[in-house]
Amino acid sequence: MNKLIDLGCHGLEGLESLLASGHIDSTYHVYSFEANPYVYVKALDAADSVQTKFASLTVYNCAVCDMDGIVPFNIEKNKTSNACNILETPPDSDVVYGSSFSWTRIPVNSVCAETLLEICDVSSNDSVKVKCDIEGAEFVFLTDLLRCKNLQPIKELYVEWHERFWYPDHEPKVAEKQELIRQLRLHNIVVNEWS
Repeated sequence: MNKLIDLGCHGLEGLESLLASGHIDSTYHVYSFEANPYVYVKALDAADSVQTKFASLTVYNCAVCDMDGIVPFNIEKNKTSNACNILETPPDSDVVYGSSFSWTRIPVNSVCAETLLEICDVSSNDSVKVKCDIEGAEFVFLTDLLRCKNLQPIKELYVEWHERFWYPDHEPKVAEKQELIRQLRLHNIVVNEWS
């Protein structure tokens, strides 16, 4: 079965982009995850018009990291932007876009990689693609994913590396990214840049 796990689904714009570019098609069973409860509502609204384009579509209000349970989640105090993350020390500013952040923390549900694969009912017969746009938590999640028992069904990853959050420690993060990509490729997982 063809499956897409859409992490950080926002308003499901990524699904439309993957579909339009031919990376996925109407045979896919889609599992979308959005941690921000305010953005999750937008994803549910978008699901009404998008779901007919796929074999199935399910949207979850849940973060992904390296643990199951409740995690502190950073959202902008004014709640007017989509800026959010589960970083322990969230950035004060975005060096690329020049914006400043004022954070507040709320509790959200979270799952680890192994639980995520169980929720999505991933089996050895599946062909799975994962889109990962999780605002800086990609390092924690992908490290946890590499600990999973069976990575064979995962064929491709589309990862947005949030480099704009890496300053001032940019060089160690570049090395960490390269090592994660190397390890994922050892499991025959194609790693693509997502933006």
